[in-house]
Amino acid sequence: MPDTITPLIQQYTVDFASNNNFLFVKGIQGDGYGTRYVDISLMNNGQPYTVNSEAVTVSIRGTKPDNNVIFNKCQILDSNTIRIEITQQMSAVSGRSNYEISIISNLENRTLTSFPFFIIISQSSFDIGYVVSSDEFGLLIEKINQVHQIQADLSGLKSEMENVTQNCNTATERCVEATANTVQATQECNDATTHCIDVTNTANAAIDVMNRLSDTVSDAEQIRIANENQRISSEEERKQNEIDRNNAETQRQNAFETAILNAESATDNANTAADSANAAATLAGKATERAHNVSNDLENKLASGYFNGRDGKDGIDGKDGVVTTIEGQIAFEIENENLMLYYNDEDNPPDAHIDDNGCLILTVG
Repeated sequence: MPDTITPLIQQYTVDFASNNNFLFVKGIQGDGYGTRYVDISLMNNGQPYTVNSEAVTVSIRGTKPDNNVIFNKCQILDSNTIRIEITQQMSAVSGRSNYEISIISNLENRTLTSFPFFIIISQSSFDIGYVVSSDEFGLLIEKINQVHQIQADLSGLKSEMENVTQNCNTATERCVEATANTVQATQECNDATTHCIDVTNTANAAIDVMNRLSDTVSDAEQIRIANENQRISSEEERKQNEIDRNNAETQRQNAFETAILNAESATDNANTAADSANAAATLAGKATERAHNVSNDLENKLASGYFNGRDGKDGIDGKDGVVTTIEGQIAFEIENENLMLYYNDEDNPPDAHIDDNGCLILTVG
């Protein structure tokens, strides 16, 4: 439910380093119950004065015109602003009252107080005699209540401490019992450890035997691997030797077949050459025989005077011809499509042959 009366908030400044005699906070007699507030900015030589809400308590204290005392707590709004409520007791008596702001440390016996300022309560035009002026110690009452609460808390804490002590004693007894059990368990653990060490030593000895056996097996395996590698190498060498032997055998057979072919070819060539030589010898014999025949015929004719003519003034004339020598003379004859060359045995005839065009080619010189 919203407030039916909106509170009035006035704003002022209190400087802890200067006189505040010209600060006048105004109110009306009889107001209260959260209707009037004053927000005060705390300063130090014109600079904001910082307050820590967790470390200090800020209060307003003063004396009313009827000499009754006001000592109330202020609300800390921010680091240097507080709010003061003008309570009904503060406005119960009209007139001017002196007030001051006090900052109290929560942890130490230290207090910082401002110079006094004034709150002026104007007299109400209506008789409010029902309001009885008295002292108001709001802050002290709050602190007393806090002390009572602390005492209650201490009483509860004492009871709790007694319970904790009892629990601690019980826990101690249990701890002693647990310690005894722990000692026994430790002894059993030591015995088990000793047994475990014996078992471990036995296991280590077995492991050593297994390691030596493993080394022996490993050495044997290495030897087997080396032998297998040697066998593989020998097998590869045997395969290569077999390949080389096959290649050599192939080369031998090829060479043998080539030699046979060469021998057969040489035999054929020799036979052909022999045939050619025999044919040439036959032709040469015929040519020689014809040459002898021609030579003998010529000599016979010459001896018989076949070539002699009538005697001339210089000797015997030849018969239908001339007298000449056969030295250096050559003769040609075609016989059975063969060119026959006739010459004297003491002559060296020139080379002669018939070319593809059927022409006689004679090489001289």
